[in-house]
Amino acid sequence: MWPIILLGLLIGCGAGWFLTWLQQRSRIRQLERSKEEIQIEETLVFDFLHGLGEAFTETIRAADLHRLIVEGATRVLDAHGGALYMMERAGGKLAPAYISKGCPAFVEVPAEILQK
Repeated sequence: MWPIILLGLLIGCGAGWFLTWLQQRSRIRQLERSKEEIQIEETLVFDFLHGLGEAFTETIRAADLHRLIVEGATRVLDAHGGALYMMERAGGKLAPAYISKGCPAFVEVPAEILQK
């Protein structure tokens, strides 16, 4: 009788170990995928910041800087378009500094901004 009980315990322990091993393997795969996604995001953000840093080393117009910011943000966020609104100095209102082609305007946009 004892050999049957011990054999049952051995089989139960083996099955428990096997199920735990399957769960852990699944968790490890999920964590590896998450790590890869985070590394891709970090690379995108680093490239964006590096591009901005390079732009500051040169003489750059404000309009070009606004374009770099919006294009970098749309790349990092994988967006279809983007816009940058800045406060007007005199009126205290938001004014569009740059709007990409895939982004609808939130407020009325002057024609000169749309042509950029």
